[in-house]
Amino acid sequence: MLSAKKRAYYYGKYSEWLACLWLILKGYRFIKHDYLTKYGQVDLIFYKKNVLIFVEVKSRKKMAIIENLITHQQKRHLLNAARYFISKNNYFSEKVLRFDAVYVIGFFRILHFKNIYDDI
Repeated sequence: MLSAKKRAYYYGKYSEWLACLWLILKGYRFIKHDYLTKYGQVDLIFYKKNVLIFVEVKSRKKMAIIENLITHQQKRHLLNAARYFISKNNYFSEKVLRFDAVYVIGFFRILHFKNIYDDI
């Protein structure tokens, strides 16, 4: 039997995998998964129509108030990790950046919110 912590970890990984597959089926080009830097972490990185998209994946077993699931500190870490990624990958330095969130609810419901970090 898995501990609650391990179950939550595996459910989070499943949610990232599901979000990745869903975005690929929507025509997004996959770049990177679990991009980790000393400045922060990005769950998924995609590219579509000259836009580099950094995606934060959140998973919940039941529908929750989604506006508060990503904190301001998480937003800053994501932005810093995105800046670091661009500094290491010059090909993307002239591309438009976008920050999205994908929420996985239960095992199959997916909500995709585009351009969520206007307030950074």
